[in-house]
Amino acid sequence: MTAAPFHEFGRFRLDMSGRLLFRDEERVALTPKAVQILIALVESCGKPLGRDELLRTVWGDTNVEEGNLTSQISALRKVLGEEFIETIPKLGYRFLGPAKPGGHPQASTSQIQSLAVLPLENLAPDPDGDYFADSMTEALITGLAKIGSLRVVSRTSIMRYKNTQKSLPEIGKELSVDAIVEGSVQREGNRVRISTRLVRAATDQHMWADAYDRELRNVLILQNEVARTIAQQVQGKLTPEEQARLSTAREVDPGAYELAIKGRYFWVKRTEESINRALALFQQAVERDPGYAAAYSGLADCYSSLGFSFDVGSQRPAEVQPKAKAAAMKALELDDSLADAYTSLAYVKLNYDWDWHGAEVAFKRSLQLNPGYANGHHWHAHFLLSSGRRSEALEESKRALELDVLSPIMNVHLGWHYLYSRQYDRALDQLTKTLELDPNYGLGHWYRGLAYQQKGMYTEALRELAKARNLLKNSPIVEADIGHLHAVSGRKREAEGVIARLKKESARRYVNPYAIALIYVGLGLNDQGFEWLDTAFRERSDMLVYLRVDPRLDSIRSDPRFALLAGRVGGPHVSIDCE
Repeated sequence: MTAAPFHEFGRFRLDMSGRLLFRDEERVALTPKAVQILIALVESCGKPLGRDELLRTVWGDTNVEEGNLTSQISALRKVLGEEFIETIPKLGYRFLGPAKPGGHPQASTSQIQSLAVLPLENLAPDPDGDYFADSMTEALITGLAKIGSLRVVSRTSIMRYKNTQKSLPEIGKELSVDAIVEGSVQREGNRVRISTRLVRAATDQHMWADAYDRELRNVLILQNEVARTIAQQVQGKLTPEEQARLSTAREVDPGAYELAIKGRYFWVKRTEESINRALALFQQAVERDPGYAAAYSGLADCYSSLGFSFDVGSQRPAEVQPKAKAAAMKALELDDSLADAYTSLAYVKLNYDWDWHGAEVAFKRSLQLNPGYANGHHWHAHFLLSSGRRSEALEESKRALELDVLSPIMNVHLGWHYLYSRQYDRALDQLTKTLELDPNYGLGHWYRGLAYQQKGMYTEALRELAKARNLLKNSPIVEADIGHLHAVSGRKREAEGVIARLKKESARRYVNPYAIALIYVGLGLNDQGFEWLDTAFRERSDMLVYLRVDPRLDSIRSDPRFALLAGRVGGPHVSIDCE
């Protein structure tokens, strides 16, 4: 770890490693280039620096006009005044000190129980640097989330603050955190430099800063090192288990790493096109580095998304879920400390294998390894609710939202929980809050439509489901839910029309048989409904794990065929009473 000295002059303190300037302990807003110029001048110890030398030091081989240097010097003088930077005619500039070197100012890190890692600034001119900076941000979040006593805000909520103009106290208040980590990343050739700074959120008080410089192939080791150092600053002493979680890493092929971080970028977009693009990138990553566990975990997530009915759901479960399971197991064979790989494995065990015990074991292991993994809590809540453990499911749903408070998916998930728990007013309240975050979020309109339907508000339900259909690009599952709405509201002809369209559509793309079964049940045609549920069983539809809690199936629960089907899917007996 490199030293991170400060230099003090007048009212100012310059953080040489974090590349930050403070005036009376408050951070001064400067461009990265202006700070680099100031650092170069201070390091020259009063000796003149020529314009060409400054241009090379700050801009490297990039061809820039001298006017860029002049404008940055002007910006520095506006902040510092005229007394610190002297212009030397026909030569360049000189820093007029003295600038006293000093160590880190110490600030108490007591009572820090929550923090947010803001998107790290990309200092590289390469456009691909944004992928790299975002991946480093996510890695720090993942590493710090492994500390059980620390609440770390998840990636989705954090990325909303990329390039924000909001102050740190504003951000801290919005995210309800005690501290904030900010910094920058610069990749040059096969080396990567990362500077980080820890700040008390409420006061913008500087608490700690450091900088790191490593070879790119050691990027995974670097990520753990930075996360471990920040954790030690916040927590003081880590448990042996936490130390171990932040010490396991290996060298990685730089090309494979770049492919994987681009894959994760496209996977997060969660469209059929982006998932397929991510899948190709992860496949290339494992070809380049067959020992790269995180790339296999990415493959597992892509295959799962392609087969998940509430996500992309474009392929038959048998075509993708065994591949998802194989990829997750390969990831764990290579690195059994990957929490997200355990969650991926648990997902397949629940939704495809119907291995309820195996799913619970994998979910619990994932959350032991990473207590702050929001998606792990989210999927564990799915397992608990489908098992009839509604109180535990609610606790996990709220925990996932607490960790990713601005995430639309975590917000809509809590609404889904209330919907399947038959608390329809609470569902509507939560889904309305979700749509305040993002008015065009298709899942929010979808589930709000289902909640309206359960309250008998069919006009409102149809309006919401129609919006969802448009936003989710004519999803067959949403179309089927519109067909079920038509059925229960007495529009038999419209419901039959939806069935006909879905059957025709199934020749072109996968249509979940469970969805068609719901329309027949809504029409009161229970024999046809059970025929399609049997087809769903044969195809191992992921929606069957919610058989016992789906309110749309209440009308057939007393039919002996329902109990037989539920028994074949497995899982515990579930009472459908409200909480």
